[in-house]
Amino acid sequence: MDGSEEAVLPLNIMKRTGWSSLLDKKAVAETEVADTVEVDRVVNVAVRPLDALLVDPGRLYIKVDAQGTDLEVLKGAPRLVAHCLALQTELEFMSVYEGSSSYLETLRYLND
Repeated sequence: MDGSEEAVLPLNIMKRTGWSSLLDKKAVAETEVADTVEVDRVVNVAVRPLDALLVDPGRLYIKVDAQGTDLEVLKGAPRLVAHCLALQTELEFMSVYEGSSSYLETLRYLND
């Protein structure tokens, strides 16, 4: 599962606004916020890589806030990331979701 390939994936719609994610919540919380995140329902959503959506973006600022899948979104946009003027993404120091990338993994990817 990731944002670098087209797929239909289950999205966890959380009771708390802004916390919905393709990833499951960690069983053991690393942060107090995770204790307040509960799944309300699950819906299937189409996922497409950003590089497939924008052919000629022109001057581009990329902001990614994908609730634990930010690195996967970036992996689906190598062409756009290489040509963007600025990039803003979340770096996780304490994870809420199973399988989310650490800040070091994201920094390594962007540095390569």
